[in-house]
Amino acid sequence: MRDAIREIANGHPTLLQIAGFLFYRELKTDKVPDLQSFTDDFKSTTTHIFQTIWSRATEVEQTLLMLIALCNLEGQLHNKK
Repeated sequence: MRDAIREIANGHPTLLQIAGFLFYRELKTDKVPDLQSFTDDFKSTTTHIFQTIWSRATEVEQTLLMLIALCNLEGQLHNKK
């Protein structure tokens, strides 16, 4: 789970805090955290953050964000090169 949290949050303080809270909440209720459900919960909890970043970005910044996302895909899109 540590690696998953590190990968999902990528060092962003707010995302790390949310991930830590979600993980703590699972442990507090004696549930064994499941990677898929944790990822889904994290995504639904943080969607508004990304929407805000996107809406406040200029057209140039949005283009740069898309290019960064494409670079992170390492040539793969929908399991195709």
